[in-house]
Amino acid sequence: EILPSPSAAERIAFMLRHARMAVESEHYGNELITLRAMRSRLLAYAKGIPGTKPLRPQLSRVASLAELQDILSPLYEQA
Repeated sequence: EILPSPSAAERIAFMLRHARMAVESEHYGNELITLRAMRSRLLAYAKGIPGTKPLRPQLSRVASLAELQDILSPLYEQA
């Protein structure tokens, strides 16, 4: 059975959840180090979501969960 692709809102929520869980796990270290490690993953998640292209530079420099939420919140409201 082939499941439907997740919606843009689901993908954005997953990005935030994944980042939050990674920071909470402290596997990579503090919040900044964790988000540095996740930048490429966040860019991959964002690929194909309408409206993310102009945000890619911000996602490639994100340094905190609060910043990530600020970047993604306009997209989440549109989705």
